[in-house]
Amino acid sequence: MLNSFSKWFSGDKKDAPKRSCCFHFGRCGSTLLGDLLNARAEIDWQGELLHGLHEKSVHVAGVNDPLELITQPMQRSKQPIFGFEAKFQHLDDNGLNMPLGAFIDTLISFGFEKFIILKRQNYLRQAILVARGQASGQWHQKKGEPVIANNAVRLDVDAVSLGGKDREITETFKFLDDTYLLTTECFTERIVDVLSPGYEQDLEIQPQVGFDKACLHLGLNSTLGQVSYEKIGGQSLKRMLLNYKEVEERLHKTPWQWMLEN
Repeated sequence: MLNSFSKWFSGDKKDAPKRSCCFHFGRCGSTLLGDLLNARAEIDWQGELLHGLHEKSVHVAGVNDPLELITQPMQRSKQPIFGFEAKFQHLDDNGLNMPLGAFIDTLISFGFEKFIILKRQNYLRQAILVARGQASGQWHQKKGEPVIANNAVRLDVDAVSLGGKDREITETFKFLDDTYLLTTECFTERIVDVLSPGYEQDLEIQPQVGFDKACLHLGLNSTLGQVSYEKIGGQSLKRMLLNYKEVEERLHKTPWQWMLEN
């Protein structure tokens, strides 16, 4: 598979299309940013190409090599810039089953040289939004569509569903910390161009800020992005959580206690 693709890719690299991958854990503005990027004529942004593999969807049943989920749409793409998103859990033993470093090396061999690490600093809000999405089946709020009910949810502190597997809340947050640290180390060892926007500072209030940074990262002039999504989950944590006290007690005197204040 790799040899055949490398043969397809051979040629003058300066004339090759730019390729980008955005890594994230979900509920961090990735859909918003991807929608803004895909609206540009120069960009073919494909979203989470490995999602079906992780979810064992029917549409991947006939795929001989799971990496074809990336290479096939990449070869069909007509735009000068091609991009997609990989949740970190897409690489675990329930998905691609490939170490992060090996996956990055594979992408580099495919001609990827622009990478984005999108992070939401407040993991607690991230976990709550995952729980709310699982309970309601509604994950995004498009402008003009019926408003998603902002019902409070109970967050199971012993089985937080964030990062691909259910873990105790502090174990979950440590796993996310460790994964982002590993990702930084992997990219530091490789000569690639990495952008690390944060949800809170670059997308939450003014999505144009994050969009501008991504456009510059991809070598494009900034344009005015048309935001199609509304923000959800902006209430106080005490209104979002049915078991706020329980969560507060579990995070007390931990490195993540500050997340209760935001």
